[in-house]
Amino acid sequence: MSTAPLQQAIAATRGVLANVTADQLQNASPCDSWDVAGVINHVVGAQHFFVAGMKGQRPAGGDTNWAEGDFVAAFDEAAAA
Repeated sequence: MSTAPLQQAIAATRGVLANVTADQLQNASPCDSWDVAGVINHVVGAQHFFVAGMKGQRPAGGDTNWAEGDFVAAFDEAAAA
C-alpha cells in the first residue's frame, strides 16, 4: 500500500497551517461552530490522535489548545511519527 496520498494530504495541510497568522486565529471559518483556532485544534489534534491509534496507544486528552503554541511544529511532530 502506498503512503503517497497520505503524504500529499499532510503536505497540503501543513501548507495551509504555515500560512495562518496569529491575528487570524479568531476569524470565522467555514465550519459554523469553529473559528480558525478551533479548526487548527481539530486538525492538529486529529493528527496526534491518528498517530496514537496507529501505534496502538490511547490518545492524549483532547483539551490541548494547539493554536496557543507553535501549531505548525506540533503538526510536523505528529506527521513525522
